[in-house]
Amino acid sequence: MPELTAIAGFRGVQILRRVREDRVDFIVMTTWESVEAIAKFAGADPEVAVVAPEAQAILTSYDRRAVHYQLVLP
Repeated sequence: MPELTAIAGFRGVQILRRVREDRVDFIVMTTWESVEAIAKFAGADPEVAVVAPEAQAILTSYDRRAVHYQLVLP
């Protein structure tokens, strides 16, 4: 995550964890100044999920597409 802080427009990250009987689920939520800032991080298609190779190696599955929302209440 340290590389995220160097990207202009990055505002923060929250990682949620849910422990189940047979697995652990994670949700990673990042906040950005704009869709343009997201594109600087994600590339031309900002809905392609960026998952570090190290994370891919230990995850049993992950979403390939990201979903973007506008923050209504901070």
